[in-house]
Amino acid sequence: MADTGELGFEGELYELASNYPHIMNVAMDVPASVSRAFGSGSHVPVVGTADGVPLTATLVPVGEGRHRLYLDGQVRSAFGKGPGDRVEVRVRLDTSDRMPELPADLEEALQAHDALAAWEALRPSRRKESLVVLADASRAATRQKRITRIVQAAIEAGPRLQP
Repeated sequence: MADTGELGFEGELYELASNYPHIMNVAMDVPASVSRAFGSGSHVPVVGTADGVPLTATLVPVGEGRHRLYLDGQVRSAFGKGPGDRVEVRVRLDTSDRMPELPADLEEALQAHDALAAWEALRPSRRKESLVVLADASRAATRQKRITRIVQAAIEAGPRLQP
């Protein structure tokens, strides 16, 4: 993935259907020139601004080398715009580590089952999803059940050899 420096573009926000009634998916298309500049047909982590509001996001591939940028409710409410409005965006490649810290209880369980390497071999998105599910547990018993499932899933996925 190319580090292109900062790139700017403007586009119109639009709403996409959601599987959940409480979630509003608002996005904008990223110009082909910006997608090409990042040199990737995959997810591109970016930081920058949307109408001057700080933004941490991911350019999501939509096919044919193009990307879409989703703007969450917090960012949209900060600049007061929604579907149909135009937004000016400036982004650059985010090279920071976005992985949340591994909770001590999950780390201990992974180590006890010799599954830490398998956990680290999982895709970052899968690890993040697991950590969100774990953080949502409000009772200790629920948290422990989720830790057990996460450890088992890591073991079943197994570490993959990197070429």
